[in-house]
Amino acid sequence: ALEHQFPASAGYGTLYPVRIEGQAKGWRLFEPTTIVDCLDLERSRVSRSAIRAERIDSILNPVFIENKLPEGGLFLVPQCLHGDIYVCEDIKALVKKHKLKGFVREHAVTTVSIKRNVFVR
Repeated sequence: ALEHQFPASAGYGTLYPVRIEGQAKGWRLFEPTTIVDCLDLERSRVSRSAIRAERIDSILNPVFIENKLPEGGLFLVPQCLHGDIYVCEDIKALVKKHKLKGFVREHAVTTVSIKRNVFVR
């Protein structure tokens, strides 16, 4: 089923069953567990905390260090673990192949970066 189609079984994260009011059954919350230190902080545009300048609130325009990017999967960056989930081409193809649908808060799921929390069905 879904666990075989979505990257949780490949070690990229965990799927948790959830119940969403007004929605049909079958939704899962995806929580990524892969963290890759590949963000080029000097070239990326980030929003920093007004209280703690060393804290990154969000990554507005990420620039990655090419030789540190994973070959596949999806991942978080350690500079902003509460932020976007970055998706590689293999996951993009998997989502398209299995016609997975999802939503994140009020945003549509994208294949460049996904805002937190990811629900899939």
